[in-house]
Amino acid sequence: GMTDGRRADMANNGPFAVIVFFPDSGEDVEQYVWLQDSLASAGYISFVVDASQDDWGLIEERLLALNDGTGPINGTAGMLAMEYIALAGHGTGAHTAAELVRSGDHTFSGLFGLGLDGSETEHSEGTTILARPSSALFLTGTADDIAPASDEVMNYLQGWPGAWQVMHQLGGNHIQFQEDSTFIEGLLDGEGSMSEEEQRNHAIAHILPYLNLSLRGDDSAYQVAFNRENKESSGDSDAYIDENLDRSRLY
Repeated sequence: GMTDGRRADMANNGPFAVIVFFPDSGEDVEQYVWLQDSLASAGYISFVVDASQDDWGLIEERLLALNDGTGPINGTAGMLAMEYIALAGHGTGAHTAAELVRSGDHTFSGLFGLGLDGSETEHSEGTTILARPSSALFLTGTADDIAPASDEVMNYLQGWPGAWQVMHQLGGNHIQFQEDSTFIEGLLDGEGSMSEEEQRNHAIAHILPYLNLSLRGDDSAYQVAFNRENKESSGDSDAYIDENLDRSRLY
């Protein structure tokens, strides 16, 4: 069976789809172990990169080395499905991931962001979109005072070249997506009425179907991933939703 992936040999029944995750500004790679555990248990390989690293060429070079068996981890040869890569991030890291997609310089299969922090883009509106189903998923808590959705992700998505959905988690905040937070971060952020466990579990319950759809081509995951009540509308008891799925393309 699958494990959380820590201190365990890599399973050799791959290749496995890959998620590259960018941390929030000032946060280290250990802040998102909860997410990596869930991804590994679902059969995905995930890498959290340094918050200052946004050079996709260098990141890809390291992934290719692992896939060639020349990297620092044993048992990785041929185990990375390099044609099925999703980017993700938290806070400013979510913005970094989205900008890499928006640049059009590389092809990615998926994008999800937690509490995206960054309302501007360096890239003009274009036609570059994610690989099928060409849809991005974002989650921001309604108590997130560090990166309020109305100021950040909703402004950022103006002119987004593809389909998108934003889930506004009711009572969720910014720092509960991290393992630890500082006293100052706690003062800056809103006090969530959704517990840390509830917020993370709610996020995972949508992220995993989203990845199954985007990276594995599982069309049956679409309804759960994007909360479809019917063909015209979406709904979720723990979030309200903004979306534009007009440019989504199923398999």
